Amino acid sequence: MTYRPRHQALSLLFAVSIALGSQNAAAFSLLEWLGFGKDEAQTESAPESAGTGKSANWAESSTQAVAEAEPAPAVQAAQAGVRFEDIRIIISNLNAEQRSSLLSDEAAFNNFIQQRAANASVLAAARANNLDQDPLTELLMRNSADSTLREIYIKRLINKELPADFPSEEQARTFYDNNQARFTLEERIHLWQIFLPFDKPADTKAEEAVKQQAQDLKKKIDAGKLEFATAAAEYSRHIPSRHAGGYMGLIKLSDIKPEISESVLGLKAGQLSAPIRTDEGYHLIIPGNRVGATVMPFEEVRARINQALRDEAEKRLRRAIFDQAGKTYQQAPDAKRIEEWRLKLRTNL
Repeated sequence: MTYRPRHQALSLLFAVSIALGSQNAAAFSLLEWLGFGKDEAQTESAPESAGTGKSANWAESSTQAVAEAEPAPAVQAAQAGVRFEDIRIIISNLNAEQRSSLLSDEAAFNNFIQQRAANASVLAAARANNLDQDPLTELLMRNSADSTLREIYIKRLINKELPADFPSEEQARTFYDNNQARFTLEERIHLWQIFLPFDKPADTKAEEAVKQQAQDLKKKIDAGKLEFATAAAEYSRHIPSRHAGGYMGLIKLSDIKPEISESVLGLKAGQLSAPIRTDEGYHLIIPGNRVGATVMPFEEVRARINQALRDEAEKRLRRAIFDQAGKTYQQAPDAKRIEEWRLKLRTNL
């Protein structure tokens, strides 16, 4: 049987979270909860840093807490932690393809069970040492369970109220027509540059030296004594463009620094600018051809529109669920009680 790498088993995780209706609100990740997480039993122990006075192998001393508990209950709890019914529920909530993929691979399924067993063993040790009876731990566990229940409830209501085929073609098209600016690529221009930065902090003398270097390069390039691309490769300190002959790419006009756009946009395509000062250094710029503003076709942005409309609808439904639940099942104490709690906590902690 060919062994399935762990990352292939992880590909099943997202479908499980959707099937269970959870948005992973628990304190521990759904990854760990399902047993696909890091296998702590197989993780090598890292040595303590020098000077701590602890054993070089921390695992030797960390077994003490586990050993304090009675071994028999711990073993029983670990065995109880891996239940067939739990596994059945998880597997049954996978889609047919994912379920078949996991169940047809003996090694992957065994690894899944073994990781759940390893996690259950640590949980058994924690309970045997009464960690679950610590007030803060108990509160965190309760909050985790409550959060999971809340998110499942919200997700199921959203799935019930939001049609699977939302948005329709007409709804998506209407959104597209009413929001053309969101799907318009603004005017852009091809740019090349040589960038000569200031040392920071830079004094006047240092700035003048950089400016003089930029002027000298421009004279050589204008006179045909030096190719722009060669100068960019040798002198420019803008790393991405220097390895492309100074080419910056197709840049949106709104992304160009104002001091550069004022000097460059009046030049003809292919014309070298005079040295342009910014707060970073001096720039020699060559503008290329401009590409006018373009509206992206509806077909190219339909998927984005669908996702945007569904996200917005889910946010509104979520707010409505909270509002309605707050009215129907009001839980907040009144203002007087809240103030009593505040004063009590100020004086009794």
